[in-house]
Amino acid sequence: MMKKVFSAFCAAVLAFGASALPFGEIADTVIVASASFEYEGFVCEELVSGEVRIEGYTGDGIAITVPSEINGKKVKEIASGAFKDNGDITSLYVEGGVTILPQAFSGCVGLESVVIGEGCDVWGSAFENCTSLKSVAVMKDTTIGMFAFEGCDNVQKFFCYKDSPADNYWFSNGLAPTYFDDGDIDFEGVYDVFEFKAMDGWSLLDESGEQIVVCITKYVGGDTHLNVVVPETIMGFPVYRIDEFAFFDCNSIQSVKLPETVKVIDAAAFMKCSSLKNISIENVEDIGAQAFDSTAIGKAVLNEKLEGIAAAAFFDCGLTEITLPKDITVIGFDAFAANPIDKIAIPDKVWYIATRAFYNTKIRDVTIPASVTEIEETAFGYGTVDLYDEEGNYTGWEEVKYDDMIIRGYDGTAAEKYAKDNGFEFVSLGPVKKKGDLNGNGKIDASDLLQVKSHIKKVKLLEGDDFKAADVDDNGAINAADLLKMKAHMKGVTLIWE
Repeated sequence: MMKKVFSAFCAAVLAFGASALPFGEIADTVIVASASFEYEGFVCEELVSGEVRIEGYTGDGIAITVPSEINGKKVKEIASGAFKDNGDITSLYVEGGVTILPQAFSGCVGLESVVIGEGCDVWGSAFENCTSLKSVAVMKDTTIGMFAFEGCDNVQKFFCYKDSPADNYWFSNGLAPTYFDDGDIDFEGVYDVFEFKAMDGWSLLDESGEQIVVCITKYVGGDTHLNVVVPETIMGFPVYRIDEFAFFDCNSIQSVKLPETVKVIDAAAFMKCSSLKNISIENVEDIGAQAFDSTAIGKAVLNEKLEGIAAAAFFDCGLTEITLPKDITVIGFDAFAANPIDKIAIPDKVWYIATRAFYNTKIRDVTIPASVTEIEETAFGYGTVDLYDEEGNYTGWEEVKYDDMIIRGYDGTAAEKYAKDNGFEFVSLGPVKKKGDLNGNGKIDASDLLQVKSHIKKVKLLEGDDFKAADVDDNGAINAADLLKMKAHMKGVTLIWE
């Protein structure tokens, strides 16, 4: 009789756990709790050992992160039935080192994605009959017990590391694992107040190659967080991108701190975050259209690697001060429209300024470099005024031209044409300097050579149009090669221009 009881016990262990566990560990899971409390919707029991067991969940969150620590105490395990039959949860992330006991998430029919951190222990039947589950990702050193995902017949992707303990798990639908090691990554999950997707870095413009990186796809923190901190890593992978519409219309958020790892902010990512005043974007190298449309950021420090300002990227965001990166080439439609900025410096590499780029701003005096070859209509010097009837009722608006607009530029350039076409005052900066002709006298002479030599020796550095004129070969640097070409031109050997 005793032999039969022992055999039944062993069978149960094999069904529910990854391997047979010592009696001491099993006893520890049922030890009498010393105190109970609630933490952010989690119903918790503090064990005599000082660790915490999660017994249930009373919150209304749909994207759940089970923390590895609560109030500074390690979360040991998620009890059997803790989340059983919760139909509201759609995504789950369990942080590292947590044991998930049998039927902890059984019958969670709304659950679509599960990410399990490093060093967890998932017991048999933990996720049984989660019929909507499509994606499961398991980190290193995590074990999965037999039948842990029994009845989850709609799982389409299972991610793990090759030859890890989880690599041995077998899904009833015969699903083969996708290995992190191979870089073929495309899954979704949740961490804290963020939904995310992880993909190979190449598809997310990561210059380092096939590194796995994370994209924040949606903020799900509601109105409970005024100051949001985006983590540097999720599951150990760098957070690289903020997806389009990720924070759209989150009008309670006042600040967002981005880590240095975030290089891309997609279209409309923070659009209509009307209370957003502070955000750290100095490390971001790609900003999409309408990214900060209708926010309240007021001031922005931009990364020097930005090559263009997308359409309406900073439309109506209370911008009072902005410095454009020196390497940008394009300023898009409505890029800085409807802002109270009163001055702007257009960098020397810009060649295109789109329609309404600075529409409805306070800018009345702008210098446009010779590099700009195309300025679209109403880019500068236009805006709107509100109309009211005799009783003070708003009746609409109309477009107006600012007659006090001053355009400064070089003779014969797009700046002069735009000023004359629109009836604005044009202030000439003289003729466009030819390559090598730094003093603007129409030829290359000893005076020009002296200035180039002085720059090379770092005695007096050239800037702006002088730098561009001295950079004869247009490689972004002034060196001996430019000097030699200027000398060859002076001798008539090889002409830079006729």
